[in-house]
Amino acid sequence: MLGLHWSNQIDYNVFAGKGFCMGTEYPKVVRREQKKVSPWLNLVEKEVLFSEGAKSQVYHSVNQAAYIAMMAVMQDGRIPIVRQYRPCVESFTWEFPGGTLDEGETPKEAAIRELREETGLETLAIHDLGCFYPDTGRLGLDSHAFFIEASNPKENFVEEEGVNVRFVTPSELRQMMHDMEFCHLPHWGIYAAAILKGWGCKFGQG
Repeated sequence: MLGLHWSNQIDYNVFAGKGFCMGTEYPKVVRREQKKVSPWLNLVEKEVLFSEGAKSQVYHSVNQAAYIAMMAVMQDGRIPIVRQYRPCVESFTWEFPGGTLDEGETPKEAAIRELREETGLETLAIHDLGCFYPDTGRLGLDSHAFFIEASNPKENFVEEEGVNVRFVTPSELRQMMHDMEFCHLPHWGIYAAAILKGWGCKFGQG
């Protein structure tokens, strides 16, 4: 058993604009407690009242620092993807570069840093695709998506331990998506968002 400690401290920043309500409107959260599982993750328990006089219901979710991910297209038209082992699904996965915000970072700064750290690419131009809910049932965090116009790779780039980088053509990426080699659903959403926001012309979807 993990030695977890419940805390009723509320981080209003996590729920800013997310319908967190202690007023008279329904539904409203009447109790919120959290257990710190690790430096990266909290287990949250919420008691929700859906109408006056109704019995409240308890829900559980996980929250963490805000997440960023990006689809980048290099000057030569290729797209960086990264492969790493994900213990949660007990499998190696192909994904777009991404990570969590460091303290004091803006999402845009984090995206530029993560792209450089994971792929060695420099950002030439960055375009905000929006802030999304990756999982409205169990995961409470902001997920920021970006489309980045990037440099070509550096010859002397050294990969992070446990992270393999591959530079694929747009047609190769589409084939990997078709074959479910690239099966990270939120990152499919980034691909779609890039097209809907008008950047598909950069990777043959304009």
